[in-house]
Amino acid sequence: MDEHTKLFLLLGEDPSRPLMERVVRFCRKHTEHLMIYDSRDFAMPGIDPAIRPIVAPYILQAALKRISARLSVLLAKPLGERRYMWKTEY
Repeated sequence: MDEHTKLFLLLGEDPSRPLMERVVRFCRKHTEHLMIYDSRDFAMPGIDPAIRPIVAPYILQAALKRISARLSVLLAKPLGERRYMWKTEY
């Protein structure tokens, strides 16, 4: 990884969060192209705080789905197009 590496990081609210916070600190030292999606940034009205850790992955997935669709258009690369999946042995 170098300062030109582009990264998306997802931060949930489950027990793995402290580990991901370490990842964020590391990445901030090594790249300027960092996009962080933190479930704590989403209001989630009506969701009991006790179940936010369970719901957060679905919220983040919805956000990523929109990003991937937008990038697909911007980069002119259809989402269904696979570079390696089902085309080569692993």
